[in-house]
Amino acid sequence: MYHSKQIFITIILATSLFSSCSKLILRASGNYITPKQESKNSILQFCNKKKVPYDALYMIKDEETYATLLKNKFTLPSIMIFDKNRNLVFNEGGEACHWKAMDALKKDTIFIPIKNSNNAYDNFLQQTKAIQEKYRYEKYDYYLIAGWAKFTPKLTKALFNTVSDLYNSTKSKVCIILLNEDNLY
Repeated sequence: MYHSKQIFITIILATSLFSSCSKLILRASGNYITPKQESKNSILQFCNKKKVPYDALYMIKDEETYATLLKNKFTLPSIMIFDKNRNLVFNEGGEACHWKAMDALKKDTIFIPIKNSNNAYDNFLQQTKAIQEKYRYEKYDYYLIAGWAKFTPKLTKALFNTVSDLYNSTKSKVCIILLNEDNLY
């Protein structure tokens, strides 16, 4: 009994030390800052300061939704692309998310809807609340939802640069929706 208790305590200490070291390394490299609660105003001011173009700016709706998304392993960063009928055609998140799919929107790429994802766009709308909407067109060819957070400054900068490039160079009408995920973590 005593031996298993020692092992358990050692595992807990090692896990917390590793977690602290990881955050320390990420902070030192500029990839992570301590998350804080963000308001609609602070998110809007941040995007305006960074001059990132978008058609709509959203945040997660409430604490219950945050808990559900975390339970379902919602990741940061994240990209979802929907076709003109709002069928999900691309969904990627976490470390695998390299934003390469956004380059495909600059070309005449044909996306095939993902099976069993009929309500994904409606689910997104139910789980979020708008901070600002300023749509450029009445109808769009694609809807891009890009998840980002202020506490990951290098990832956010790279995402915003990619979004700006897409906004200025695509032939398709792409609705760019930025989803702030700061209050999720």
